[in-house]
Amino acid sequence: RVARLDILFLRLITQFKVETFWQVGREIVEEEQGGKDRADYGKYILREMSRRLIAKFGEGFYESNLRYMRQFYKAFQFGLCKKSQGDYIFVEAPKI
Repeated sequence: RVARLDILFLRLITQFKVETFWQVGREIVEEEQGGKDRADYGKYILREMSRRLIAKFGEGFYESNLRYMRQFYKAFQFGLCKKSQGDYIFVEAPKI
C-alpha cells in the first residue's frame, strides 16, 4: 500500500512539473515575447525572468532551464492531452 502511494505521489509531482514547465514556456513565448520566436530585446528577458522566479519560488528557474521550458512549449504549444491515469500524450499540431 505504501509503494502504491509512492507511485501515485510521483505521478502527481511529474504531472505538476510538466504542467508548470509548459505554463512557464507559454508565459515566455506568448506574454514576454509577444508570440514571436525571440524577444526584440534578446536574452535579457530570460535573465530578468529568471531573477524574478528564483526570488519568488527558489532555485530551478535558471536561464538555461527557462530556455528548455520555452522550447518545450514551442514543441507542444497546442496543449497537452492527459490520459485518465495521469500520463500525457503529446499531440502534434497539423502541418500547414
